[in-house]
Amino acid sequence: MRICHGLAGEVLEVDSEYRKPLDLVRQHARERWNLQLEDLIVLTSSGNVLSAESREEDALDVYFFTKQCLETQAEVIPERLDAKDPSLASFGGAEEQDDVLGQRCEDVIDPAFEAFRSNIAEVRARIAESRPVSALASRCEQRVIAQRAAARAVLENLKSHRAACSRSISLLVQKSNRVQVKLSDCLEKAESAMKALESVELHESLQSETRRCLADVVPRDRILRFTGALEGEGAQLLQRLEKLQRQDSQLEGMCEQVAERVEQLIEEDSVSTEAKAIHEEQARAQSELPRLRALVPSAGAAPATVLEDEKRSALLRDRVTTACANVHTALDQLQSCWDRQHQMFVQRLREVAYVQSKVRYVERQAALLEEEVNAQSNHAQHIVRLQKLPKAYNSALREVALRRQFRERYVAQAEKARAALSRMVEAENSRRRAFLQRYSCYLPADLVQGLGAFAPVATVEVPDFDAELPEILMSSLEVPEKIAGRLDTASMSSLRDNVLSSMGEVPLTQGSEAPQGASEAKEDAFAAAESRIAELEARNKALEEQLAMRQEQAATSAPES
Repeated sequence: MRICHGLAGEVLEVDSEYRKPLDLVRQHARERWNLQLEDLIVLTSSGNVLSAESREEDALDVYFFTKQCLETQAEVIPERLDAKDPSLASFGGAEEQDDVLGQRCEDVIDPAFEAFRSNIAEVRARIAESRPVSALASRCEQRVIAQRAAARAVLENLKSHRAACSRSISLLVQKSNRVQVKLSDCLEKAESAMKALESVELHESLQSETRRCLADVVPRDRILRFTGALEGEGAQLLQRLEKLQRQDSQLEGMCEQVAERVEQLIEEDSVSTEAKAIHEEQARAQSELPRLRALVPSAGAAPATVLEDEKRSALLRDRVTTACANVHTALDQLQSCWDRQHQMFVQRLREVAYVQSKVRYVERQAALLEEEVNAQSNHAQHIVRLQKLPKAYNSALREVALRRQFRERYVAQAEKARAALSRMVEAENSRRRAFLQRYSCYLPADLVQGLGAFAPVATVEVPDFDAELPEILMSSLEVPEKIAGRLDTASMSSLRDNVLSSMGEVPLTQGSEAPQGASEAKEDAFAAAESRIAELEARNKALEEQLAMRQEQAATSAPES
């Protein structure tokens, strides 16, 4: 796993050690750079934010940036390039031995040729001075490569965030269009629903001077204000949605501009160009050293040859000195390019952060608009309920009638139970009196305790309930055919067959006709049939209980006779 300081371009290779990537970043950021994880933004190479749930295979290369560098008021100073840094040894900055001839030059040069020895020593000294600069250029190249990878991760993060925002806006527009169509349809049906309520007359027990039809029960003025407010809110919502779409389009243009600038930063190679120039000058200087060594004359060489070789040695020395001087001069240019690269990277990061903030703002606005769209959808449901009010009213009338029937049956069964218990008590006490008249005179008074007691009179208490219900009888309600108005004969025939089958009777056979009724009318008819079936089952159960009580009473009176 590689951990990279995105802005500085420093890379640290660590062993995963079967630990979570986020824990490794936290540890090494604190130990290596003295940074806390809370102050960092950590990205993977794919542009995703590194989290505690990130897997090791998804975080082979991670790049972190300090939040402070993204602040426009903060001054971010680039690092100075130091050729005396001891860590440059790993980049080839250490001094090397001159092994061109297999041994040091002092051992092979005759003392008479001091000029050659001094030229070689000076050249080696100049090359040794410029070698750290060349190593520094190599390290700058690697750091620029790391910066490019970090910039690529930032760009991928921006693109993925922008794509997610764009999808959210698109889904919001589609949802808003569906809700607006639904709301418009409901508003159009609201007036017809109010007129339908005017045609539904209230039951006689529910009527008053101010309430004659079902429309008098609902708050018409408030409903009209509610629908009017919905129309106004819908228009405002459409305007806000159009504004959000314009902001999204502008944001798309900003993202494209920033992405293009980040791409230019990635393709920027001024540091690499200066580093290559330094490497070329350093390589030219080092290539002259073997030639300089080759000019050293052997013992006994002719004076004219020695003088000519000495001039050529001095010329090579001057070339090497010039190349090494060019290397040192290029270091300032490399520092300038590095500072410019650093400042450009900081500027691009801040531009990306600004666009990201705009993307988050648009996402928040989209979330607020989605809540309002959901609220409008719920309001449309309230208007739909107004259309179902007549059906609910008819069901309520039947429910009141069924409850009153149940109350009557309940009281009647309680009265029957009281009468049956009274007869049982009277029969039992008559039997006891006959027993006492016949045998009490022969038995001692204290032989059997309680033998002279009689059975108590039973009391049946019925709690008062459903007393506030209006006087609505099942006979006063319209039959399902009249309520529906359009129910076909075949459906009613099938309904009667089901009712007769549940009562154990044989249904009559009738000819079938073409269906003409509506689905809601059929539902009303079947609801009425179910209520009738429940009523018949309750009566059947009451008759079974009454029969059981009579059988028990007959069994009790049999021993007496």
